[in-house]
Amino acid sequence: MKKLLGRPTSLLIIITVLVFAMFLQVGSMSTLPGQQVDSVNRALPFMVLLIGLFFYLVYIWYELLRPYVLGHWLIISAIFVSVHWGIAISYQQKSIEQYRQQIVDLFESQFGYIDWDYIDSVTTLFLSSHMNHQLYNVNTFLMYMSLSFFTSIVLVYKLGE
Repeated sequence: MKKLLGRPTSLLIIITVLVFAMFLQVGSMSTLPGQQVDSVNRALPFMVLLIGLFFYLVYIWYELLRPYVLGHWLIISAIFVSVHWGIAISYQQKSIEQYRQQIVDLFESQFGYIDWDYIDSVTTLFLSSHMNHQLYNVNTFLMYMSLSFFTSIVLVYKLGE
């Protein structure tokens, strides 16, 4: 129990708060529908940093979970994370589709027609600044955290054999 309340737990809390703040910051860097788009998404440096922090989170989770090898709660946690991901992806797809429809309606009301090339370019490209608030929000933060947890569970299972 001493190790559980030690340095890895403190690091996990600090990194989690940092990642959450980054998700909120990147999400707020969205371009509004109909607004001129910069040629470069200003959130790209944050995205790269989030990838590095993901691997660090997996390592921290691994260090915390390793002593518990294959306890029943670890298997239950893996099932819970899988269910969470199914629900979260479904929610995310619906949210993106609603946002896409919002852009279609806005474009049609402003210009009298729908420019599908423009709409496709701002809603299907991962690097589009229009999508920042869709791809970096509380839901995707929870998905990010649960994926790091799930990855560490798999590592504990595979490396503990």
